[in-house]
Order: sequence, then C-alpha cells, then structure tokens
Amino acid sequence: MVSVGPRACVKTVFRFDQQSGFVLVIPSFSGRNLLIFWLGSVDVNLASNSDRIKYKQEYEEHKLIYTYCIMTVAVLSMLLNFYLGKPFRLVDSLFHVMLVCFYGSITLREHIMIANGSNIRGWWLTHHHIAIFLSWTMMVWPSGFTYVEFHFQFMVFSVFLGESSNRGIV
Repeated sequence: MVSVGPRACVKTVFRFDQQSGFVLVIPSFSGRNLLIFWLGSVDVNLASNSDRIKYKQEYEEHKLIYTYCIMTVAVLSMLLNFYLGKPFRLVDSLFHVMLVCFYGSITLREHIMIANGSNIRGWWLTHHHIAIFLSWTMMVWPSGFTYVEFHFQFMVFSVFLGESSNRGIV
C-alpha cells in the first residue's frame, strides 16, 4: 500500500486508513502491472526532494521514449500511405491508441507531481485532457474522404511536434 496526500484522493482508487491516512489500493489482479506502468515505480507520496527529482527524471524519460515510439509508428503510417495510396487503418489505430496511452500516462504522472508540490499549470493539464479526447475521437473516425485528406498532414505534424518537443523547441 502506498500513502498519498489528501489532494490526490480519488474515491474509487483510494481508501482511508486510521493509521496512515489515505492509502492507494492497487488491485491484486493482472491490472497491477498496468497501474505501475501508468503511475511509475516511485511512491505517490514523494517525501524527500531527491524522490521528487527522481520521479521528474523518470517522467521526462518516459515522455522521450514514448514520443520516439509514437514518431516511429507515424513515419511507418506515412510510408504505408505513400506506397498504398491510402491510410492503412491498422497502423493508424495503433498510432491513435499509443497517443491515448501517452497522454493518459503523462497526465496521471503530472497529477502526482502536482500533489507533491510541482508547479504545473492548469492549462497544461487541460491541454492533455483535450488531447486524450481528440486522440480517442480520431481513433474511431471512420475511413472516408475527410479522414484520407486529413491523415497525411496530421502524421507530418505529429512527427514534427514529437521531434521539436524532444529538442526543447516547443
């Protein structure tokens, strides 16, 4: 069990214990590994400054690795689009699922950092919540003329955004 501060309390995932206050309840089924992936390997309550710095470094490393994976799938999608003459939906769906997972995981990690005193702005979190919704929307967007017209430009934009954010331009 991992203790958390009261600001990070969510009714369905946390319970109150008389001895240690709010406690994160991680299910014992196979979803535990998924929660560890989403939340990272560091306790939610980061007591020392070195733990906060370690978690921030883990967060940045997670963003970097996941961004390069997403960019690779976007380039693969562009190549398949070029050679097939139309978007290949299986790769596109993988790309959009990866975007939803990426934005979901970094949003959860940012909430943990805020609960531990980080100065992440509200507009940044709102941007990530909107990105989760839009990525999900694009995942269920049916193949048609508008999807085909939008697809290539969006993939180019995604690769540009990933590369520029990893270089610190954005």
